[in-house]
Amino acid sequence: MPKIRDCLGKKRKAKLFECGIPESMHGGIIRYYERGIPPGDFLCAVINNDLREAMGRADDVNRHLMFQYMMWFYNNAPGGTWGYPTAVKDYLATFKQED
Repeated sequence: MPKIRDCLGKKRKAKLFECGIPESMHGGIIRYYERGIPPGDFLCAVINNDLREAMGRADDVNRHLMFQYMMWFYNNAPGGTWGYPTAVKDYLATFKQED
């Protein structure tokens, strides 16, 4: 199991609620950042900044919350950990190096 990092901290986690991200989606985001576990297809598309794919994968709730997701990632996600596939791949690789 990868090591646990507290790179989000309490404030960034609280911002998930403040930005309107459904609580059911918090775990996927937190596991990505703290354990290097890729989330499901929808969140992977969001993290990769592939909005077309994200909209295609979103359920009825998340489809209407794309602005909230982008607002949280833009303002709270650690730099270099999201926004394009290479950033995501490189970030996940740091967990493999620690094993």
